[in-house]
Amino acid sequence: MTKRELKKLFRDYPDLVRLPELCAMMGGIGDSTARKLLREGHIRSIMVRSTYYIPKTCISSKESVGVVRLCVQERMKSRFCPLFPL
Repeated sequence: MTKRELKKLFRDYPDLVRLPELCAMMGGIGDSTARKLLREGHIRSIMVRSTYYIPKTCISSKESVGVVRLCVQERMKSRFCPLFPL
């Protein structure tokens, strides 16, 4: 999945997403997995009090495309989804 394909896929999401939207964008990964990716810096985020805010551009940025691609592909291996061809 290329950066362009991710941008097209995520176009319906707001420019600033929170953790639940991030989980959905990445193929339904768990809350703790998403938090781990944010804490380790794989995806840039802003934390205000106890809430993560993630700019959509950071999810499809050059640094995070590989991580996002792996998460989405792993989650979709066992499911049929026309948006994510295997």
